[in-house]
Amino acid sequence: MTTMQQHPYIKKIVFVLFFTFCSFCSFVFSINSPSHPWNSSNTCVDSTVFQTIAMLIKKGYFPYKDTFDHKGPLLYIINYIGYSVNAIWGIWLIECFFLTATLLFMFKISKLVCNNLLALISTFFASMLLFKYYDFGNLTEEYAMIFISISLYIFLDYFLNNYLTDFRLIICGSCFAFVFLLRVNMVALWVIFCLSIFVICIYQKKYTELLKYISLFILGATIVTIPVLMWLSFNNSLLEFFNCYILFNLTYSTSSKIGILVIFMYAVFSFTPQMIISVSTCIYQYTKVKSNIYIIFALYLLFSLLTISLPGRNYMHYGMINIPATIFPISIFINLIFNEFKILNNLLHIILTIFIIVFLFSPLKQTSSAYLTRHENKYPQGVTSTCNVIESNSNENDKISVYGNWDMIYLLTNRLPASKYSYQFPIGTVSPKIFDKYFNDLEKTQPVLIIIEPERFDKNIENFLQKNNYNCIADIPYKNSKNNILIYKK
Repeated sequence: MTTMQQHPYIKKIVFVLFFTFCSFCSFVFSINSPSHPWNSSNTCVDSTVFQTIAMLIKKGYFPYKDTFDHKGPLLYIINYIGYSVNAIWGIWLIECFFLTATLLFMFKISKLVCNNLLALISTFFASMLLFKYYDFGNLTEEYAMIFISISLYIFLDYFLNNYLTDFRLIICGSCFAFVFLLRVNMVALWVIFCLSIFVICIYQKKYTELLKYISLFILGATIVTIPVLMWLSFNNSLLEFFNCYILFNLTYSTSSKIGILVIFMYAVFSFTPQMIISVSTCIYQYTKVKSNIYIIFALYLLFSLLTISLPGRNYMHYGMINIPATIFPISIFINLIFNEFKILNNLLHIILTIFIIVFLFSPLKQTSSAYLTRHENKYPQGVTSTCNVIESNSNENDKISVYGNWDMIYLLTNRLPASKYSYQFPIGTVSPKIFDKYFNDLEKTQPVLIIIEPERFDKNIENFLQKNNYNCIADIPYKNSKNNILIYKK
């Protein structure tokens, strides 16, 4: 009788300890988040847009209809929940929850092919990509990772152990819908695996089984999608959702110079140790055991890399969805090293120790620094002065406008944007009509203050200010910028 059989509570204790460990890892990584209570600095551009929309929702406004952005509605719902918990650190709590759950499911995936100790090492190794891709957090990829991990576990358990329940099919469809409602180009997992299962069932003439799979998957997706679409419809935002999330994103994805840029980004996301090991391991395993799962998985990795590279933009957080994608082949690779290739057990413990040190103590300096300076003002130079000027020359019922991409100002001053377009760059360069709509909004609302982000002053804003008799009341230096923050008052 094993120790685990003699003491049934040991397994539960181990799980609790691992859960605590994953929570601590999430805490360490999330030090980078501007929403972290020790940071108090909303400096991540994308995150401040999502938080501004959350603030607007809480004040009775609605995404797409009343404020423009081109991400999926689930992202705004997540931010609204976090903002409602606490305007400063509520979103950070949600980030910690999602990261912890992702690490736990990655560990669960790893255990499909190796023991607990090797699964722990594999989870460490795959998760190190967070150092490269986390990019301040509160981004679509961060929230998508858990849904990718859950579905990946379901698909792999089906291919490896032929285990699939009706409930799992529904969950898999729901996870697909959640990710689709975050950002469309992150659904590579479901495209490849669902297509593979479809082809296999057709080839094996399992038509009844295939029909059941499709029906339950669609049911799961519907359970998530219908309430969101009803929410949008009841608030007269369904058409705007389609225009922003589908049509605008098609334009946005094709607006950058493709070709060389796409190839370059493909190379950037491909050439990490984890991704190289993952693709190579899949190829090696297929030549060894001739199982279709390894070809399918290699195709998934390559297709996923393509979907995040197609925009041709060097946003490193796009690569975050590669983290759960690599855990399965990395686990096989590590299992091969320490079992089939007969590496000494002592070396195993040495490598485990190294992983723990790198994984936990690499950000130790940053973590301790964040704690020691938790009461300090961490906003960029000029931001506090800008907020003081705004608060002195307006009240919370007044609307203001920030020209640029700097929604942080709305959050810090608790002022509402005077236009549906709280930011105008780069969306205005993708669709120039946005600038016309923005200035039409300003003509109607005549905001009390207009704040111009450094480097954004141009003829468009200059003409509007002169035409509507705005005067400059502040010229504030900003960080290392050669241009200052300009504040104009009616």
